[in-house]
Amino acid sequence: MGSPAGSATVPLEYCDLVMKGGITSGVVYPLAITELSRRYLFKNIGGTSAGAVAAVITAAAEYARRGGNAAAYERLAALPKALGTNNLLLNLFEPSTAAVRIFRVALAALKAKSTAERILRAIGALIRQFWGWTALGILLGAGVPVVLFLVCGGPMAVYVLLGALWVVVIGSATVLIAAGADALKATTRNGFGFCSGFSGDSKGGPPLTNWLHEQIQLSAGKRMEEPLTFGDLSAAPPLPAEQATHVPRIKLQVVTTNLTLGRPFTIPFESNAFYFNEQEFRKLFPGPVVDHMVSKSPTRPNQTVTSRAGSPLRPLPDAMDLPVLVAVRMSLSFPVLLSAIPLYLPDFAHKAFAGEPENEGEGVQPARVQADVCWFSDGGICSNFPMHFFDSPLPRWPTFGIDLEPDPCAEPKTNEQMVWFPAKPGSGSQLPLNNFDRGSSRQRFFGFVGAIIDTMQNWRDKIQATSAGYRDRIVHIRLCPDEGGLNLNMPPDVIAHLSERGKIAGKLIGAHFDFASHMYARYRITMCALQKYVNDLGNSWTNPLSQDRLGHEYIAGTQVPPHYAPRSNSLRQLMFQALGQFVQLAGSWQDPAHKQQSFCKDGAPRPEPILRNQPKF
Repeated sequence: MGSPAGSATVPLEYCDLVMKGGITSGVVYPLAITELSRRYLFKNIGGTSAGAVAAVITAAAEYARRGGNAAAYERLAALPKALGTNNLLLNLFEPSTAAVRIFRVALAALKAKSTAERILRAIGALIRQFWGWTALGILLGAGVPVVLFLVCGGPMAVYVLLGALWVVVIGSATVLIAAGADALKATTRNGFGFCSGFSGDSKGGPPLTNWLHEQIQLSAGKRMEEPLTFGDLSAAPPLPAEQATHVPRIKLQVVTTNLTLGRPFTIPFESNAFYFNEQEFRKLFPGPVVDHMVSKSPTRPNQTVTSRAGSPLRPLPDAMDLPVLVAVRMSLSFPVLLSAIPLYLPDFAHKAFAGEPENEGEGVQPARVQADVCWFSDGGICSNFPMHFFDSPLPRWPTFGIDLEPDPCAEPKTNEQMVWFPAKPGSGSQLPLNNFDRGSSRQRFFGFVGAIIDTMQNWRDKIQATSAGYRDRIVHIRLCPDEGGLNLNMPPDVIAHLSERGKIAGKLIGAHFDFASHMYARYRITMCALQKYVNDLGNSWTNPLSQDRLGHEYIAGTQVPPHYAPRSNSLRQLMFQALGQFVQLAGSWQDPAHKQQSFCKDGAPRPEPILRNQPKF
């Protein structure tokens, strides 16, 4: 497959790519990426969950292409066919030994298309997988009327009917209690998931993490013993028309969710706060990956960190030394299906010292610090479509997004009808409605509950995806209820249809996206947001209230602030000078008639944007 930069005379065209999570829905991505790769070089790549899987394999292929492999994307293009062969997609999700029975029950229910069929399949699977408990429940249920008959006597028919009722009630209760206890024990002992994703001696084909490691290394053209890292991507070889000093050449970012702290994180981490347990990681990742992490773990000689149970911990490698496999597995930890990943956060506030030197110079004894476990789960819990990745006030190249949308598929549609791309920058401001209030009372109630959960999870992503400057670069792929998601056993023809939609999506972006128009739209948006922000800044400074006096003195430097004071007096003066320039700038945005001009009017995109301070996750 040819590269868009195969010759120094061919202009380079970059693009960024962000992909949405969706478990098995990720089969739509390979051909979409392959189509885009014919025209663009991928500069920044990001995603969540299944989108993170596609992102990391894309980054690996781009790394190989920059290394001279013109056919780097052929492996990626072949993935959908491979996933549909010999049940590979299903075999990637290999349950732990303790979770086999309950996993089979869940899988049986997923095979059904209707609710009634799903219930019947689940009941049948429960009886088969927990036949011992089923037999016990039947015996207990039948024993009640037998005892009553022997004690009280009376017509046999009454006791037969009573026996049938007790068999159903007690038998069902016994099986459900046994299955629930089995599920709780299996998941809590396995990192809160049925599948760990890794096996050192799998007999049924490679589990998910093993398979991902293989795909990443083969796509990047690296040996299995040399895991691809964020640093490898950043320092990928430059192409002939590129500046050799322009780094990072490939930037990868994925989202994970720290359930213990209750917030999302972007990987690679910006700080070195977290530690890992080598023995735990050897149960979750291939040996070469853990060996690399151990060898690159920073040495901190005056500090010993252990878990609360006393297990020794190691600092995570620096961001550029972290294997990308670890990042993608932390993003792809769909709750209950896949185990969460444990990292540790040291409790420095309560650290205990081994001893204090009596005299300076005797040497500091190592500090003993205990750390609390932090469970990292699926990135989609907080941000399933992080279109804010790689954002820029005035983009130098486009950042495309691939969105996944549910479709009831009430009537047959072609693959072309299941993909849409905004016809112009003003299109796409309204995503499909969630018509949960239709159908039977049961369907409406559960639809209502589902809509609440979906809104809590995705409201921020949806607002962003429909905003000006975002909506014109997102292609939307619709999926039927039996496609993608938790449908682990999709037949090859369904996988082929989803893959074809991805190909159509890639072609639509290449055929219809207008980068010059997009750049101008972002310019209008940026100027509107900046003006409002600077106007608010100027108004606050030039129209103070009496309660603002001390704060203004801190800013002006006539009083020393208690926190965050610059160590350099020149920096303090420079910031204060910049504040004055911003205030002056806000007052200068006037027309010849000395009337304030609003950059947010006269044809500006809607809705109006806001610029605000918020922490990066």
